Parts: sequence; structure tokens; C-alpha cells
Amino acid sequence: MPKQTEYILFVTSVSKKAIEAVGTYNKKKGTNFKILVIRDKNKKSWELVAKKRNIHALLTCDFNKAHDIEKTLLPFKTSIKTATFYGDGNAVLFAKIVPHLPHLTLPSAQSLEWSTDKIAMRQLFEAYDKTITPSFTVVKDAEEKSIE
Repeated sequence: MPKQTEYILFVTSVSKKAIEAVGTYNKKKGTNFKILVIRDKNKKSWELVAKKRNIHALLTCDFNKAHDIEKTLLPFKTSIKTATFYGDGNAVLFAKIVPHLPHLTLPSAQSLEWSTDKIAMRQLFEAYDKTITPSFTVVKDAEEKSIE
């Protein structure tokens, strides 16, 4: 029986370095992970980049519609072994993917929100252990008096 293709899902984009890292891992471990990239269909096309970087599949969906995300992931869902993203800006999109991959150990949508909301992150650190929390002040305007 042929082995099922296994995938690593990247949200929005995948860097050349990440592609190299997956290739290196495949060689060292004898695996054959393929790369999937899922992007918001309302964003700039990435098809030429995906083709040049030899991405297995470029998936597009409307991230504002849960049923569209589900429909897009469905053909690959049980074969996706992990998912990742780059940058705080993509954490919001990644959080929308998380509920559709319940078989994976991923951060919760709420923890992703906390990790990108710097005020919430510091408040949670402070609640956990004040000694690891740098002092901070919430500044609501750009007045010199407020900044000082």
C-alpha cells in the first residue's frame, strides 16, 4: 500500500529558507513532507512565486468565511501534520485555521491573540509572575507629556 502524502501547511507564505529546512529535514529523517500554502483569496496572487518555489499546492480561500476555509482544507485535512506562519500580522489568519485542524497540537486561537496583543501579553505575564514582567505604561496619545 503506497504511503499517504504528508503536508506542512504554511499560512500566507513560505520563505526560501523554510523550504530548504523542510528539504533538509526530509533528507535527514527519510520523510517526504510536501509544502502547502494557504492564502486569502482577496490578497495579491502568489501563483508565480509558488510555482518558482516548487510548492505542492497553493490553496486560496476567504479567511472571513469558516465554511470556505473548511472546504479548501478538506482534501488535505487528514494529511496535514503541522501548520505554521510568519509574523504577528499572520497570527490572526492562523487563528482562523486552528479550529479546522483539531487533530494537530497547535496554539489556541485565544493564545495567538494574547501573543500579538502586547498589552494583554504583559498583563498575563504580570498575573503569572511579576518578576518576569518588564514595567510598562499604556500610552493613548502621542503627546510628549504622555510619552515621558
